[in-house]
Amino acid sequence: MKKITIIVLASLGFPYYANAEKPSDGLYYSYWNYKSDGKIKEYSVLKNKPEKVSNKYILSKPGKYGGDDEIYIDIKNGAPTLYYSHANNESQSITRGWADARFVDNEIIISASTIITTSIKDDMKISKDNFVGDQFPGKKIPLERNEIVPFETINSNSFKVDCNKYLDINNYRGGDIPDYNESISGDKNLRQSYGGTVFINGEQLCALFLDDDIAPEIKNGWISFKKIN
Repeated sequence: MKKITIIVLASLGFPYYANAEKPSDGLYYSYWNYKSDGKIKEYSVLKNKPEKVSNKYILSKPGKYGGDDEIYIDIKNGAPTLYYSHANNESQSITRGWADARFVDNEIIISASTIITTSIKDDMKISKDNFVGDQFPGKKIPLERNEIVPFETINSNSFKVDCNKYLDINNYRGGDIPDYNESISGDKNLRQSYGGTVFINGEQLCALFLDDDIAPEIKNGWISFKKIN
């Protein structure tokens, strides 16, 4: 009598990603989408409008009413680089940055960002230099622990990020969002703090989901990345 051995591979308690499909090479831009009445719509959590100067995409100037954050992801030879703009209307400041990253299964892993920060009223001083694709000089912000961005591929030209999954996988729900601080002019009692995360900007972007009282357009929404080039 022949003995037949059946081998079953199982993963208990851990997500299993077999041949996770990655987005194809190209330039992707962020849009805030939600579904209403069976239609996919946009909402002003993000700028939702890429801009060009001299036929090159640029990190846009902030507007008057918020919703000015934007993220570009440039994928070359399978490796993502992120370029982003964070507008903080409360402090009237804007931070622009870029970060080399890597894909691990269906996650984008970010270890550090290079940023420049200025007041919104002085933004004209830096806007001309911040073209997408230019790894401009600035302050390098190392993260205490990696920022993990889980994504779901829609097709070869688009993918999306669910902020609830993002908060859970990074253990940010308790408010333990990493930042970087350093002494000012060598004085240990005076310190400057810098946010280093791409998908959280103060209380904006995915941090909105830490508040239970949010608009349905946010609560039922997600960040879509669509290929624009």
